[in-house]
Amino acid sequence: MRGKLESLCVRYMRESMTPAKEQKLNSILAEMKAATNEENNERFLEADLLLHHTVWHFSEREQLERTLSNVMNARIFLIARTFSSRLPIRQRYRDHEKYLNIVLRTPLTRVEAAVERHFSELHERIFGGHSARQLIASL
Repeated sequence: MRGKLESLCVRYMRESMTPAKEQKLNSILAEMKAATNEENNERFLEADLLLHHTVWHFSEREQLERTLSNVMNARIFLIARTFSSRLPIRQRYRDHEKYLNIVLRTPLTRVEAAVERHFSELHERIFGGHSARQLIASL
């Protein structure tokens, strides 16, 4: 569900993209890179959360942003954080670098599908096809 909702945010954001928005997203990625270089997991995770919330906000669709904030509540982020933290921080940075490249460079007519595909691939790699119930039970 998150992949679909966030892909909609990306499409809406791209429809009203400005240089200032692009610069903000790139500055958050730079913060993630700095955290990666320091191997500072907490700093990285804060920037990760900020990146996604910024995309949601830049969609300029308040209801969609609110829905994603509710779907991706603190408990869900804790689960995602627990599992994604098993990957090396440099790999997580490369995943976000790829994500932002998809978000900013994929043609508008294909960006929604590209973001969904990216999230599906990440989910499979990180969670190994397990359901949310299985993941919660394993914590």
